[in-house]
Amino acid sequence: MKLTDRVNRFIHPLMIRYVCHTYNKKMAWCKKRHPELFKPVDEDVTRKHLELWGRLGLPCSDKWLRFLTNISGIADYRYAPEDLVFARVERILNDCERGGREAEDKNQFDLYVDLKDQPRTFLRYIRGTFYDEEHRFVSESAARAILQTNNGDLIGKVCVNSLGGHGISAFSFQDGGYVSSKGESLTLDWIKAVSHSYVLQEKVEQCDFSRQFNPTSANSCKVVTLRCPWDGKIEVVKAGMRFGVTSDVFDNLSSGGISVAVSTDGELGKTAHNWYRADPFPEHPSSHIPFKGQVHPYFGKMKELACKYAARVHNMNMLSWDMLADREGNIKILEVNAASQSHDWLQFDFGALFGEHTEQVVDWCATHLDFDCFKHFRTWY
Repeated sequence: MKLTDRVNRFIHPLMIRYVCHTYNKKMAWCKKRHPELFKPVDEDVTRKHLELWGRLGLPCSDKWLRFLTNISGIADYRYAPEDLVFARVERILNDCERGGREAEDKNQFDLYVDLKDQPRTFLRYIRGTFYDEEHRFVSESAARAILQTNNGDLIGKVCVNSLGGHGISAFSFQDGGYVSSKGESLTLDWIKAVSHSYVLQEKVEQCDFSRQFNPTSANSCKVVTLRCPWDGKIEVVKAGMRFGVTSDVFDNLSSGGISVAVSTDGELGKTAHNWYRADPFPEHPSSHIPFKGQVHPYFGKMKELACKYAARVHNMNMLSWDMLADREGNIKILEVNAASQSHDWLQFDFGALFGEHTEQVVDWCATHLDFDCFKHFRTWY
């Protein structure tokens, strides 16, 4: 065995412990803020929960079971504990060595998702060179001309290793050039300084259903697909919808947005919540539209596209697709997440993350622990 392999074998268990510790700290913080969400759950449900998730070989508590049961009112022993999903399940279902790249790379996204199902791209920047939507070379003078032409509002995105909405900017055209919502001028030098991989796309004008809650923010849906590794079938197992609460374009929870779980039939849950704090919102705080009883009219199309494109991503069995319906009802896929997928809020209504597949997911992961490997330390050879 090479020295680097020995070092990685030593480091990896420590990293798993660190991940579990991090999410347990988060849950402790939430308990301090909302002790009423941690009331004990039925003993038999608790016993089944601990037995199920204990099969993964890591310490398991009933914290997430209590939290999710008291939020949703549904006592489901299959609720996925956040620490174990991040520390083990996601890392076995997906090749997290490739995290942040391949399908997650927004400048390579069209290798997996057809351009017609994405927002229109005006300019790409990859390691010192500019390209158009179809990856054809663009000179710097031509790229500069694009930035000096009014193409409507644009969204700029860092393309690799951008999580939680970080690295995303909104631009509007003012006085012959684009300016961000923070007052930054969009220039070629600005793009080069932000990232080695960047993309400028149209701002999608959302459908009336999404727009009613907050017309300025994206209000996108997150649709989770699972390729069942025991039979190869791909289906949607969980979904949710996010909303901005200010005049900002962003709906990400880490940017102050709120989220509501969505059933696999497109029905919104009864209550939305904010990130980590679990404060309840039975209606949107700006528009005052209640969530309960609302059904997304284009959710069926979203499920169909998510499953279609999940079949093209072979190294990842679990994927989270961020999607919008535009004014005409066409679905636009904004991005896909394969590593560090936020999922706890998806369980705030309609039961467990993997639903009826939970037992099989846990058992498959427990018998494929060899897939949980990561090169924390590398050499040149």
